[in-house]
Amino acid sequence: MPQQTSPPEMAIVALTHGQPSAANRAAVIQLVDAVSAGLPEVAATIRFVDAQRPDSALNELIRSTSGPLVIVPFVLSAGFHLRARLLTLLADVVETGRVVIAEPLAPDERIVDALIARLREVELRPDDAVVIAAAGSSNTRAIKECAETARLLGQRLGIPATVGYVAAASPRLGDALEMVRAVHPGARTVLGSYLWHLAASMTRSNRLEPTW
Repeated sequence: MPQQTSPPEMAIVALTHGQPSAANRAAVIQLVDAVSAGLPEVAATIRFVDAQRPDSALNELIRSTSGPLVIVPFVLSAGFHLRARLLTLLADVVETGRVVIAEPLAPDERIVDALIARLREVELRPDDAVVIAAAGSSNTRAIKECAETARLLGQRLGIPATVGYVAAASPRLGDALEMVRAVHPGARTVLGSYLWHLAASMTRSNRLEPTW
């Protein structure tokens, strides 16, 4: 009787880009460890990819796996590089069905849950207004995803919530804060981070109240 062989193990790869800070790396590792604990039968790993030059890293990733592979963009919204280039570079293997590219982590009610938990640490008041700071992108869909998260957040909290971008999109963070203060005069403006970690530049003004 021919010996039966086990099918190749499925792998999940959390794919994020840029040069991560220690805080960023620790946050991603903690989340992937939680995935591994919840899915012990699946190999879950992390890859940090240079968004400007992802080709070699992605090719090496494909070569290093033989079974089904699920790539999870570990970002809160997938901007141009992760959405367009990833799909282009992996088009051939995606067509074979061996590789699946998952949707980004948000918009999702569980992300909104996390935002609410952090915002409530500053004891939100009914007359507060919230601005969430997002990285920004040139990708229209990514901007819509961030705006949808702000909409869901405001709906859940029952207070105004909007988004401001650190770069690459409008309104920029400072403009969003000024706009909210103009529309809601006298309201306390609470700033929440919609980033993997709080950028140092967001804490330089004592007018801001960072909550995450």
